[in-house]
Amino acid sequence: MGRPMFSKKEKCAIARTHLAMGKNLLASAQQSGASTKKAERIIKQAEEDIKKWCMSDVTTDIGQ
Repeated sequence: MGRPMFSKKEKCAIARTHLAMGKNLLASAQQSGASTKKAERIIKQAEEDIKKWCMSDVTTDIGQ
């Protein structure tokens, strides 16, 4: 498994990026009338990752 290991802070940033991408995908899917299932799945996974990596210890950026 040649995957790079990310720090907790990096994983948190990646999850936030995925959430933003998912929201953009959802908006464009809604505008074009396309299926929103993939975007909803990305958002759901990103929210779980954010809870896992960003909220596991007390951080100051929770109110974002």
